[in-house]
Amino acid sequence: MYIHEAIAARTDERPYITRESWKDKWYRLHVRLLPTNTSDGMVYLSETQETPRRGWQPRAEELLASDWIATN
Repeated sequence: MYIHEAIAARTDERPYITRESWKDKWYRLHVRLLPTNTSDGMVYLSETQETPRRGWQPRAEELLASDWIATN
């Protein structure tokens, strides 16, 4: 699905979004994004970071990708 569809598909059990292609590329890092309506924008989380990072800056190809999913 597209990024806006993945954001709309989120639930309390699956509050994050990620891309299917990221699972293969960064399998061990478990990269996830938390969309917010705050000045933090899209919060970036991964297994290698101690704290979430704010302000994810997507590339055009990421915004146009169709492999977005909601995840936990």
